[in-house]
Amino acid sequence: MDFSGILAKLGAWLLSLHTALGGVFILPVSIQMVTDPAVFDVGGGSYAIVWVTSKRGTGWVTFSSGGTDYTVYEQSSGTIKSDDTIHVVKVPKAKLDNNSYSVHSQYTFLNFAYFSIKGKTVDSSTYNFRGYSGQDEIKALTFSDIHGLYADSFIVAKMLVDKPDLVLLPGDITLDWLLVKQTFVDEVLNTAAVLSESSCPVVYARGNHETRGAFATEVKKYFPTNTGELYFTTNYGPISMLVLDTGEDKVDTDPEYGGLANFEAYRAQQYEWMTNLQKDVSQDYQYRMTIAHIPTIDNHFGTDWIAPMKNNLDINFMVSGHTDPNAIWRNVTDFPIFVDGGRTGSEFRGSMITFKDGKYLCKSINKVGKVFVNEYA
Repeated sequence: MDFSGILAKLGAWLLSLHTALGGVFILPVSIQMVTDPAVFDVGGGSYAIVWVTSKRGTGWVTFSSGGTDYTVYEQSSGTIKSDDTIHVVKVPKAKLDNNSYSVHSQYTFLNFAYFSIKGKTVDSSTYNFRGYSGQDEIKALTFSDIHGLYADSFIVAKMLVDKPDLVLLPGDITLDWLLVKQTFVDEVLNTAAVLSESSCPVVYARGNHETRGAFATEVKKYFPTNTGELYFTTNYGPISMLVLDTGEDKVDTDPEYGGLANFEAYRAQQYEWMTNLQKDVSQDYQYRMTIAHIPTIDNHFGTDWIAPMKNNLDINFMVSGHTDPNAIWRNVTDFPIFVDGGRTGSEFRGSMITFKDGKYLCKSINKVGKVFVNEYA
C-alpha cells in the first residue's frame, strides 16, 4: 500500500478544506487548566509565567501596563509554540509589577505547513500581581524540603502570612525525584502556584532531589533564566539575590546515581561564573542574600563557595535547606545562614523571613503553631 500517496491526497484535501473554511480547523475539543500560573523570577528583569494545561497547545499572557494592553505569546524565534502542556511566557518585570494579568491556551491537534487543526480555548482568572511597591517591610514565605507534605505546607503558609511579597523555594520541593513530567507538574509547579496564589514572585533554587529521575534533565527549559542555567542573579526592590544550584550531595561516582551524574563539571562551571560576578553598584541594595539548597558550601566538594560571595558580592545573608532544620548558623561564615529544613520526620515546618530595617527576622512554625525559630539575623 502506498502510504505516501494516501497522505499526499489527504493533505491536498485538507488544504482545500482549510482554504474554504478560512485558514484553520476548529475541533469541538475542550482544554482545561491543570495548574494556576506561577510567576517565577528568572533574572534579567524578567518573570517567567508558567502554567499547565490538560492538552498540548498554544499559550499567551494578557496584561495592561501604563494604559497599554499587552499580549505576549509563548514562542520560539517568531513561531508560536504548540507542542507542550507546560507553558512558559517571559514578560518584563517592570510591566507586570502591580498590574493584573491572565493566561490563555488553545488546544492544537495538528500543525501542518499551511494550516493547523485546533480546539477550544481556555482562559484563566484575572490575577492582581504584587511586585515591589516601595514598602519598608518585605515578607517572604520560605519552604524547602517539603518532600510530599504539600497539604501541610499550604496550612503553614496561611498561618505565617496572609499575602506574602515573595515566595522562596530553596529546593527539594518534590517528594523524592522527578521521574516523569506529571511529577514536576504536581509537586513543583502546582506547589509554587498555590503558595504564591499566582500573585507574587517565586524564586526557586533546585534541590538535590530535583536532580534525580528521567525528567530532571528537562527542568531547565521551563526556567529561562538570564544565564541559561538554574543559577542566576536577580533582585526584588532593595534585595539583591544570588540564586545557586548546589546540585547533588554526594560524589558523581556514588552508586545511587547509576553512572548518570556529572556534577563535578557543572559545579566548576558555576563556580567560575560566580567568581566573575561583580557587586552591582548601580543600586545601593540594603540586603544582599544567597539562596541555595545545600548550606555547607564553605567546603563544597573541596571548593570554598563562600569566599566569592563575600569578596565580590558583599553577601550578608543566606537562605538554604537540606539539613539541620529551622536554625540560624553563625559559625560558618561572616554572615548568618538560615536553614529552613522543611520536613522533619513526619512533621512539616515552614518559615517566613521579614526584611525590615536592614535586618532579617526569621520565623519557623509547624501546622499547630509551635514556633521553632523567631529571631533576627
